Amino acid sequence: MVNNPEHLYVPRLVRVAAVVDETPTTKTFQLAFEDGPRPDFKCGQFGEFGIYGVGEATFCLASPPSRDGLDITVKDVGKVTRAFHNLNEGDLVTFRGPYGNWFPYDGFKGKKLLFIGGGIGQAPLRGLLWACLENRNDFDEVDLIYATREECELVYERELVEFEGRDDIGVTLALDPVCPGEPIPGWRGRTSFVPPILEEDRPSPENRVVITCGPPIMIKLVANSLLEKLGYAPGQIWTTLEMRMKCGLGKCGRCNIGSTYVCKDGPVFNYEQILSFPQEF
Repeated sequence: MVNNPEHLYVPRLVRVAAVVDETPTTKTFQLAFEDGPRPDFKCGQFGEFGIYGVGEATFCLASPPSRDGLDITVKDVGKVTRAFHNLNEGDLVTFRGPYGNWFPYDGFKGKKLLFIGGGIGQAPLRGLLWACLENRNDFDEVDLIYATREECELVYERELVEFEGRDDIGVTLALDPVCPGEPIPGWRGRTSFVPPILEEDRPSPENRVVITCGPPIMIKLVANSLLEKLGYAPGQIWTTLEMRMKCGLGKCGRCNIGSTYVCKDGPVFNYEQILSFPQEF
């Protein structure tokens, strides 16, 4: 198959420059373009990544546009993702894209930013978070709440440690509680679901934008807490819907929610848009 950097539908070969073990089931792949410049992209977009003879899958672009290459973070959940987990440095994969819309980065400037990630849902937030930190003076407060079921499921642990040592970002880590509020031996964060953290800390909606990604139930509960208990407007809450995308072109119908196709109309939406979706979301 011919590589053509000018055509979004023709796969390009990219090489695995490095593999980072994140959790027992998750790896980050740093990919390098060798047949020409890396395509421009914006935070929130995604690509189609494939292995010849196995198939393709959509992954968010998990690195900021300022860096060379691309990072993707892959959880082993099926045939294609398992094949990715068997890759080594130097192996070749295919890339098509970038596809989809993106976070309104310029519209966030001057505002307070609250990032809320759940599990592997931290991956779609990573590129935007780094882009904001690289241009820290463009924003007011920047805070991160990141929750997982178990400590071993934290992705980007090295970066989280770095963030905790910085004075220009607030970091709250949380584990899902067996018994809410009870400390977990050796755990440096909180023992809580995300909504109680919001309701306890009560971040003011004034001049603030919330960017969240995680399991759909977490997004719903977070949005409900923000809207009903803390006075946020739906347009202040942004998320990216990564589940169910397949072809990336609006052809397979796998990601549609009513008349909305996540891959073509998204994957980035604010909650005002989501409230107009059918109840299946």
